[in-house]
Amino acid sequence: MIYPMPMGEGRIRRSGLKRAFFLGLFLFPILSGQSFAAGPFQKEIGKLNGALESRFKQYGWTDIRPEDIEWESHRTTPGKNPLMFAQFGNEGNECILFLGAVHGDEFPTVYLLFKLAFYLKENPTVFQNKCIVIAPLINPDGFFANPPTRINGNGVDVNRNLPTKDWNAKALSAWKGKNRGNKRYYPGRGPGPSRKPCFRLP
Repeated sequence: MIYPMPMGEGRIRRSGLKRAFFLGLFLFPILSGQSFAAGPFQKEIGKLNGALESRFKQYGWTDIRPEDIEWESHRTTPGKNPLMFAQFGNEGNECILFLGAVHGDEFPTVYLLFKLAFYLKENPTVFQNKCIVIAPLINPDGFFANPPTRINGNGVDVNRNLPTKDWNAKALSAWKGKNRGNKRYYPGRGPGPSRKPCFRLP
């Protein structure tokens, strides 16, 4: 399993990345341009690509075309958005995983990871004999909310839902105490993956 972390690198052990991916997490096919999608949610990825391109234009991100990357998805979010990711390089014992938009209202990681995906596509020597996975939008529900929000479609702060050793002992009490029950920081009723905050790699 791969658990979400703020944008950065995570080395993960793999036993078949193609078989399943994630965060119980982005209905129409893309209307123009070449669209790539793998996994059981090809139609949903086409719709998501269209929604992303529209949103990116609002933010002035005109140098990004989501449909130009071969995205995969094997899970959807509480808001029925497919959880997209792209793999670059060979399947091996370990991969480098980049996760973006753990909080849906934090836009820089979204832009940077889409740009990274395009860079890798255009520069295959970078991932020669390596495995890199880009998941640029692990909280699409929060990203597409109006206004965009930190929490996911279940009202959970994904970053505080990771299954740490002390989650059961401290997560809810810290939320009620330090965070004064602020809904933006709600850690969920239980730690992931039971509440779908994680990428799954069977």
